[in-house]
Amino acid sequence: MKSLKGLTDEKLIESFEIAKQKELANDFIFILEKELKNRGLVKLVS
Repeated sequence: MKSLKGLTDEKLIESFEIAKQKELANDFIFILEKELKNRGLVKLVS
């Protein structure tokens, strides 16, 4: 989680989109999505 805090909003969104496209583990996608929600960015990727 600590490393997610170091990502810019843009990089976090990009990571989430790539994880969804590549169908990575649901746990990983959930963690990224949780961080997006914490930053109030969910609407940008919905």
